[in-house]
Amino acid sequence: MKKCILVLVFLAYTLFWGSSVWAEVIKITVDARGGEMETTRVTIFNDAVDALNEQLKKEGSDIQVQLQKNFFVGDRNDHMQRFILASKAGVAPDIFEENHDLFAVLAKAGYVIPLDDYVEKYWKGVYDDFYAGLWASAKYAGKTWTIPQDSTAAVIYFNKMVLRKLGWDEKRINRMVEDVEKGTFTLQDMGLLAKEAVDKGAAKSGIYHRPSAGGWYQVMYLDYGGKLQDPVSGKLVLDKSSSLAQLQFYYDLVHTWKVTPEGMTSMDWRVIRQNFLQGDVLFWLYGSWEWAGLSRSGYYVGDRKVDEDFMWENIGFMLVPAPKKGGTPVTLSQPFSHGISSSCKYPEIAFRLITLASSPELVARHAVLTGHLAVRKASAEVPMYKEDKFTTEVTKMLEYTNTLPNHPLWGKYRDLIYQSVQAVEVGDLKPAEALEWLMDRMRTTLEDKVEIVE
Repeated sequence: MKKCILVLVFLAYTLFWGSSVWAEVIKITVDARGGEMETTRVTIFNDAVDALNEQLKKEGSDIQVQLQKNFFVGDRNDHMQRFILASKAGVAPDIFEENHDLFAVLAKAGYVIPLDDYVEKYWKGVYDDFYAGLWASAKYAGKTWTIPQDSTAAVIYFNKMVLRKLGWDEKRINRMVEDVEKGTFTLQDMGLLAKEAVDKGAAKSGIYHRPSAGGWYQVMYLDYGGKLQDPVSGKLVLDKSSSLAQLQFYYDLVHTWKVTPEGMTSMDWRVIRQNFLQGDVLFWLYGSWEWAGLSRSGYYVGDRKVDEDFMWENIGFMLVPAPKKGGTPVTLSQPFSHGISSSCKYPEIAFRLITLASSPELVARHAVLTGHLAVRKASAEVPMYKEDKFTTEVTKMLEYTNTLPNHPLWGKYRDLIYQSVQAVEVGDLKPAEALEWLMDRMRTTLEDKVEIVE
């Protein structure tokens, strides 16, 4: 009798809980970095793991996946170092998310795995829908190492409150944006307008840029016709004339037009954002993702909370103007990407999670909530994305975009550019002197991995 009761209890327990009683639980860790408003980098995987477990159940698999999410707010180099140390110890997170240009370092060191076979397997219906131009950002040494999660555009934000003080109406403001596209409003025009705003007391500063090292600084180099990498040799490239023009531009901001603080490269991010929003600054050279951060991070201008309505009423954005009239404006895209670590015990499971997290709906949700651009064409038809005015407008800028190189030494190249810009802004070096310093450091640091061209 007792034996019979035990059997009945076992059967009832099994019927109630189903096959999950005997399921093999696999834990997959997703590790990403971002700003405080970018937690969707990891939270979209909640939907992905639910979908994957449902798929596995229908396939008759005894495997169920458990998700662990790590979200790091901080510097990308610090995030990379944490991943590298974990990789050396064999305990790196399964899925690692970072700027695409960092993965060449990880690939060369063997800390991430190539994804070509998986991309091919799941190509139809998913990866064939990705914008074709983004795949270059996923490649290094002939292999695919990442899956783009989102994209961006470098933009020039402007404060309409400052322009109104100069007597501009909405029609004239809109014409400036159109003239940038036409090539009739140049960098020189922007600098002179910023100077006018400061001289007339409409703003305390005319132009801000990011304070820390970053790929954004290269947009000016590209604007002056420079190229960053040789497509045949794969070497990094420093174009002397374009680099000198880039350094001269940053010198002029501080010392000629006097529209940018000398200590710009040491300013606090929150001070920059607050000053710009409250109309102390006319132009801010930064990225499309910042729109969401500004409108949702709890900033105030006087008694008014900064929200989407405030942004559309008082903040505008445009492409980076061409240096000369008749030229073409530019922008720069830096996809944020998923990679799979060499420590991952279940790489196909991890890749299936990435694939499900790349559904049109989840890509659209992440893009809209963080001010990024979708990587899939189908996401543009998702109502949430289609109805978002900012995202729709910025997506048009991709016609003018460039991407950063994937190269193991790109980080060192990038940091040297930043140091040279910093040197001219604080007054330690004149542009020509900074270029000589830069070339010397490039030869010493990058050796034969960089080509210096006239």
